Amino acid sequence: MKSLHIWHYTTVNTSGVGGVEKHIAGTSHELKKMGHTLHVGTNFPDSFASNHENQKFILHTHGDCWPTFEFLRSIKTQHQNVKWIHICHGNTFERMRACKEYLSLSDWKGFARDGSLLYLCDRIIAVSKHAAAETQKYYGLSKKISVIHNGADTETFKPLHKITTNPFLLFLGRAHDHVKNIDGIMKATSQLYQRHDDVQLWIAPGFEATHPFVKNLGKLDAGALAETMQNCRALVLCSFYEGDPLVVREAMAMGLPIVASDIPGTREALADYENKIFVDPNNLGTIETGIERALYEKDFKPIAHARSWKVVATELNAYYLTLFQ
Repeated sequence: MKSLHIWHYTTVNTSGVGGVEKHIAGTSHELKKMGHTLHVGTNFPDSFASNHENQKFILHTHGDCWPTFEFLRSIKTQHQNVKWIHICHGNTFERMRACKEYLSLSDWKGFARDGSLLYLCDRIIAVSKHAAAETQKYYGLSKKISVIHNGADTETFKPLHKITTNPFLLFLGRAHDHVKNIDGIMKATSQLYQRHDDVQLWIAPGFEATHPFVKNLGKLDAGALAETMQNCRALVLCSFYEGDPLVVREAMAMGLPIVASDIPGTREALADYENKIFVDPNNLGTIETGIERALYEKDFKPIAHARSWKVVATELNAYYLTLFQ
């Protein structure tokens, strides 16, 4: 395929530590190596300014912001070979349903806005099968949807030689994001601490807590996160909802044990992974038991299961080819 001009229409910072940020950064890096031109941001890229008759363009959205109708009409008018592909990282309504007590008017507005705009895009790529099924269920767009799972930076997140026996648990996520269930993790670990006073809960970027077992790590870049994973016993992700969690992909690439919610997003990501313990995110007892098993009881071997961004980019590249045949 000839070089494509690929525009990620988003406000996210690709040097950030969130899932969408890492997805864009990881795939863009690999697609550039394949000869494509990449642009990230909401400002109009120079590569779109000139209309070469045979030049092909990809416009990606990620749900954090959307182009206006006038903007889309202008792009389509100027360029005949433009395909708008939305990357679906999860479903707003399912997030709301999974965490009902934190519903807000902005959530409902987001759900309605997403639905109306998804009908206008040319195609949708979902990061998991269940995210694709949810989009089909709520918006009826099955003919447009394909699935390409997330990956990890396998140059940074390399397989472990051994798993530490230190009872250190790692949680990554925004403390204010209630869907991540940090309150449940905190309560379960507090109960466990009454029996095991050597347990530590490492949190990045951090959480306002005075518990003696909590260690706030601050914001971690990829290298610091990989080093932290080498020194902890297990990752904990007891969310009420997930699409295809990047931190799980990174832990899998290293072979790190994972205590995860038994929900569609994590079940799908961890389907072929050995070092996993599933828990019910709505049951503190199962979270506590799962953490205790991971830290003190289960004998884990560092068996990595890596999916690189190069693999993801190769699948994207093959997908792009089908759009312009």
